[in-house]
Amino acid sequence: MVLKVNPQDRDHPENAEIVRKHGVTYYPTIAFLSSEGHLISSNTGYIPPDQFSELMKKTLKEENELENLRAEIQKNPENIKANINLAMIYIKRGNFTEGQTLINTISVLDPSNQSKFLTKVYAEMALAPINPSNIEVGEALLDKASALDLKDDSAYLSKLHFNFGIFYYDQSRQNNKDYPQKAEKHLKIVIDKYPQSEFYEPAQLYLAVTYYLQGKKPMAISFLEKLSSQAQDSDIQREANRILGILKNQVK
Repeated sequence: MVLKVNPQDRDHPENAEIVRKHGVTYYPTIAFLSSEGHLISSNTGYIPPDQFSELMKKTLKEENELENLRAEIQKNPENIKANINLAMIYIKRGNFTEGQTLINTISVLDPSNQSKFLTKVYAEMALAPINPSNIEVGEALLDKASALDLKDDSAYLSKLHFNFGIFYYDQSRQNNKDYPQKAEKHLKIVIDKYPQSEFYEPAQLYLAVTYYLQGKKPMAISFLEKLSSQAQDSDIQREANRILGILKNQVK
């Protein structure tokens, strides 16, 4: 079934809920959903017919794989490989609720993490789309990952915290009152725990703007001044200078 959704159609306010649920931010967006209404994949922008055909084939192949894995687990619930592969599909799709259920099962089957499954989970989470419908479950998964503090997974954890920070930052700009503090929390973790991460300087830039959104201009200016003089990334340095100029003019 093909469904075309116009989020600005006032006669169908449920369209806006569909857009919110699946984290659509740009148009056009082509989303494939399962028969249960779960997101399979989301693709932004125009897709030529030949590429669209390949995308459909890939989507159907993955959906068939999912059904086969479900059947295998139903026959043999202790098949750890099948559980891991199915969890990966769910997390890749951003369906953290189903993913969490399987993670719990795998944790029982492999309590010492011999399969190195946790690293794979964090990697997929770092790439998975974060949206309002899965953010709470995603936070719970991230808390578990952070509690383990596995050094081998630090690259994934820094990216996860950065991604969550950016999600909350974007929501903050839409006047969600609780989100600036949540953005601050995740961005500060990147800065404090992962100074060697590629996200170290971007996190500082976003944190500075987050401080500004909370009315903490002196703190925002302090971070921006540091970046404008010390940032290794020239783009970050240039953007910090630009925002710094705006804020200093406002302070005057």
